[in-house]
Amino acid sequence: MKRLFLIAPLLLTACGGGQLGLSITSDDLGASVLALDEHTDLTTVRSLKLTVDEVWVHLADGDAPAVVQGADVEEGSEGWLRLTEVDQSLDLMTVRNGATLSLGDFSLPAGKVTQIRLKLKPDVALTGGRAYLPGAVVEQDGSVCDLNLSASAFDPGLKLSGSVEAMRIESGGHHRALINLNIKDSAKLDGATCAYKLDPVLKVKHFEPGTGGGGGLL
Repeated sequence: MKRLFLIAPLLLTACGGGQLGLSITSDDLGASVLALDEHTDLTTVRSLKLTVDEVWVHLADGDAPAVVQGADVEEGSEGWLRLTEVDQSLDLMTVRNGATLSLGDFSLPAGKVTQIRLKLKPDVALTGGRAYLPGAVVEQDGSVCDLNLSASAFDPGLKLSGSVEAMRIESGGHHRALINLNIKDSAKLDGATCAYKLDPVLKVKHFEPGTGGGGGLL
């Protein structure tokens, strides 16, 4: 990947930046409805574990459009900032029904966040367009299953899809964003090995403007 930058906190302070608290939840409201049987999708399993390897944001200047298409933020473009590369394991079944998990509080330069990326950590080598995470799913009866994900979930990572409202980071502001990872669009795969296929959708569910600055969705 080209021209990706890790910005030190001291440099961010010097640039007059703000703080962004980033959290994740898993809410399927508004998702397409598949069969409700617990053996069909992932919404009623006991455990669904993923590890976020890196968290990135794309930061544009103040003249950036108020709304962008997630797919239009190119991987090789300037403005990508890696916020953390510390592994953080999470069980998506513990962040449903309004529960959330903090991914951290980060210093950012003033500007507009136009994309967020969560790079998942693969437990196996990636081959082809998809990859399996062994033992990532535990069903209600205790059965252990694998998780089949697109290779892009690991490199370059899960990104916000569809229309993305730019999140303005104001100097001195303390902002908060809640990311939603929808798991409803999943299915149990036929075969001798227990496995589920998931193509997760990532959206910003809520953005709270910062105090101490005039941040907000623009």
